[in-house]
Amino acid sequence: MKKNNTSYRGYVVNIVETCNPENQLNVITDICVSANNVDDSKNLHKRLDILREKTPDIDELHNDGGYGSKENDEKCSEFEITQIQTAIRGNASVVDITMKRTRPINIK
Repeated sequence: MKKNNTSYRGYVVNIVETCNPENQLNVITDICVSANNVDDSKNLHKRLDILREKTPDIDELHNDGGYGSKENDEKCSEFEITQIQTAIRGNASVVDITMKRTRPINIK
């Protein structure tokens, strides 16, 4: 299998869990296994309808920059889900991007 002109073997697992600090217990709500040559954003795009069905009150989705795409921005906007990414893929976004630091960072 190839991804970005590099050969790979194996699979990737994407896991979604609740993460509300008010919950006494947070649970895994979705698991998706796919070949590791499939783009993360495509995996998320296929799962967004399912995630919304399983957790209809979802309003935030935290992930890394590999899950971002125009299609995912649009779908999250349609579902009123704020996607919070650790990085941004590409040069431009179709939605407003706001960054804020929620806790101090100690760099030594």
